[in-house]
Amino acid sequence: MTEDTLMVAKVATYIFNELGFNVLLATDGVEALQILDKNSDISLLFTDIILPNGIDGKELATKIRNKIPSLPVIYTSGFTDGKLSKEDYQQFNTQFLQKPYTKNDLLLTINNISFD
Repeated sequence: MTEDTLMVAKVATYIFNELGFNVLLATDGVEALQILDKNSDISLLFTDIILPNGIDGKELATKIRNKIPSLPVIYTSGFTDGKLSKEDYQQFNTQFLQKPYTKNDLLLTINNISFD
């Protein structure tokens, strides 16, 4: 998970843990790439679109999918600031979840992802 707002990260981590996921949290794209280098068994990228330190969620997903092409991606944001187009989240195994979201919203979004 890549989320720079601590409270949002805590809530999302709690929900993911309840759903049986082990969460590796990064606060920006640079940290997320470092985590990926140390953990090759990532099964899902859940990332905010607007991130600090030069790598936004879209660029992060592109970089990670260069290494793991079939990795499912869920983008999330309260606003995209024009960084994500409808075509970006209509790619295979890619979803968009608008903030704020509920546990049920997240569960429905995850159910639209293929983990094969």
